[in-house]
Amino acid sequence: HFFSACVDALKQGDSIAIFPEGRSLPQPFLAPMRTGPARLFFMAHDQGIKVHIVPVGLNYERGSIFRSSIQISIAPEIVTTPFEEQNKKDAPTAVRNLTDEIGKVLDRYVFQAETYRDRELILLLDRLYSEEDKPASSWAQRLDRLRIFGSAIDDLRNTHAKEINDLRHLLSRYHRISKIFRIDPLNTKPAQRSFGLFLMNSLGLIVAMIGWLLNIVPYKLTDLLVRIMRKDESEAGTFKVLFGLILFPLTYVIEG
Repeated sequence: HFFSACVDALKQGDSIAIFPEGRSLPQPFLAPMRTGPARLFFMAHDQGIKVHIVPVGLNYERGSIFRSSIQISIAPEIVTTPFEEQNKKDAPTAVRNLTDEIGKVLDRYVFQAETYRDRELILLLDRLYSEEDKPASSWAQRLDRLRIFGSAIDDLRNTHAKEINDLRHLLSRYHRISKIFRIDPLNTKPAQRSFGLFLMNSLGLIVAMIGWLLNIVPYKLTDLLVRIMRKDESEAGTFKVLFGLILFPLTYVIEG
């Protein structure tokens, strides 16, 4: 039994990582919390096992791509004493309240948006603000700023829908152009120039071109199939992996 195995692990002093939403489907907001972590806590507590609940917020810069940067925020341990006392009188209510508390803490440490389009817009606004002013000194400061942008977009969506769409289009274009020309205004360090660096880049370019030629066909086909199926961002990554597992080996066999 899953819960019994978890309790045995806790009894031995092990730690358990649980995704309290109960699913791994990517989305720009927290799903409702499942009661599993709270139930597991009380099962262990009833057996005299001391358990600490430490919520951890995972914030991916772009969760739909590989090698995305991520901010890991570790919240303070949840004070469980009130829920332990409540569990003695009304166990179901204690489970629900502890589950709600876990959700409330995570809500303070996770950046959320109503849609992926809103999330992209908020991140681009934050990037522009950082370039004009200065980057946030901590994740907490940046999270507060992201929430301010998100609240402003919510307020303007009904009254200035056209302007919001135009802004989203312009910022997306800015982001694409910056990426194409590798423009990073936040990087003020001057580029190093030397013959050795030029030689290494030249050799690297040859290797990169070989890799590009060997992989461009399955890469483009994978992207084309996902676009034809019109999958949104929450599902695109899964289908890219699925198609890639088929197309890339098949291409290597043909090339070989």
